[in-house]
Amino acid sequence: MVIHLIRHLKPDASSGQLNLEVACVFTSPLARAHRTARLFFPQQEIQLVPELAEISMGEWEGRAWEEIEVAWPELARQKLNDWFAVTPPGGEAWRDFEARVTAAWARIRGAPSPCAVVAHAGTNFVLAKLATGHELSQPQAHGEVITLEIR
Repeated sequence: MVIHLIRHLKPDASSGQLNLEVACVFTSPLARAHRTARLFFPQQEIQLVPELAEISMGEWEGRAWEEIEVAWPELARQKLNDWFAVTPPGGEAWRDFEARVTAAWARIRGAPSPCAVVAHAGTNFVLAKLATGHELSQPQAHGEVITLEIR
């Protein structure tokens, strides 16, 4: 199976191009990912998968890191020391996020190949680990395509 993990374009992007032939396209329901899927695959049926949404950062959502450090200094320090163990106020625990993305992976891995998943950095991080057993070595850039061949 070949799977293309695509991180959405920057939210203010109005165009993008991608020359990939795929049998199916899955996307997060969040607007930035869905819009990217439509831009990249205008002729494809796009399958919305709620479990592909990015992890919820709760009260930290949309805030600059500097603002978080001022408002929650101790929690921000703990988060930097162990990113996966600390949950922002009102946010989603990493283990719950992983379980949600794992449910999406169960659906995706049975899809026709090649397929594309248009989602988010955190979501694609988890999907890559599920598919290969290895974590991505660096954060995925906006619009970046990571192609995985799975046996």
